[in-house]
Amino acid sequence: MRESKSSSAEVDYVISEGNLIVPIEVKAGQSGSMKSLAVFVDEKKVDFAVRFDLNPPSLFPVKLTLSNQNKVKYDLLSLPLFFANQTRRLIDEYRAS
Repeated sequence: MRESKSSSAEVDYVISEGNLIVPIEVKAGQSGSMKSLAVFVDEKKVDFAVRFDLNPPSLFPVKLTLSNQNKVKYDLLSLPLFFANQTRRLIDEYRAS
């Protein structure tokens, strides 16, 4: 959780897989803001994240500029919630590629 005078942000989960720290965001629908995830990626300098939502599985690069003008770039593995038990295996596949 991150709190400052003007904003707060939190990521739903953080796991480690090998030497990789992975933030995880869970969304109830097919879309939603991932500001907290982007802030975490920026502050912790990670380049991979996982999102659970209602969309089909996908892996794609995210590039955006935060309100503080920092540029954020990371790979996002988007998975439907029923893939939760496969998360570590899929992260390992990502790391091997």
